[in-house]
Amino acid sequence: KRYVYGIPAYNNMKKEVSFNTYDDNANCENGMITYNDKSGKPDENSVKNKAGLNHFYSATTTPPYAYSYLLTSVVSEDYVDVSANGPTPDDMGSYTRFNYSRVHKNYKWRSPFGKNKANYQENKHSLDKDNMANYVYGKKEIWYINSIETRNYVAKFIVSDRRDALGVEGENGGKDNNQKLKKLSKIELYSRAELKEDGQNAIPIKTAHFEYDYSLCPGVPNQLNNGQGKLTLQKVYFTHRDSEKGR
Repeated sequence: KRYVYGIPAYNNMKKEVSFNTYDDNANCENGMITYNDKSGKPDENSVKNKAGLNHFYSATTTPPYAYSYLLTSVVSEDYVDVSANGPTPDDMGSYTRFNYSRVHKNYKWRSPFGKNKANYQENKHSLDKDNMANYVYGKKEIWYINSIETRNYVAKFIVSDRRDALGVEGENGGKDNNQKLKKLSKIELYSRAELKEDGQNAIPIKTAHFEYDYSLCPGVPNQLNNGQGKLTLQKVYFTHRDSEKGR
């Protein structure tokens, strides 16, 4: 068989930043520090940095690169693309085709997530002003699979917005409620012939349902509703055509 990875998913930019910091706001319990909050000294993460012994600031920016290659088809050794348009029912041989949708062109991500938060690095105990802070920030594409096709069947992947895993406002972090990722709500398996004949009215042969809550890790900062936690899968069940017995 031949596996075709036809879509490169790009990280459009990655920026790694390190700098000297004032250690007044360091929290050694969680290894974090708040920067740019000293009165009259707002430029710790810039070339204007005046903190520490040598006012150190370093930023390394990586240009766009593919962080993943998405599998777009699997074809048999005797597969022939008759119409030169990728795997379709008129081709010879067997195939499986994977279709995707790009939901974000520039999803902004950051570690750590919080507004003006950075990882704290305490250096020599004998020196008060050699402590450092660092963070990583970037922008990337987000893709989700929407269907898988074979000659006789089509599986549709139904996704919906999740309340956690929000993106950040920008380089200095902070939650952006408009940058949402998706969760898998259900997978519907159809007969290709029925789907072609009945269209939107086609009834799936089988449906896998996924139910979630946000019970794990309560209080995560990238949550739409403050105090709630990470997406947590609670239940999976199957229904067959009109039958709800599997529920």
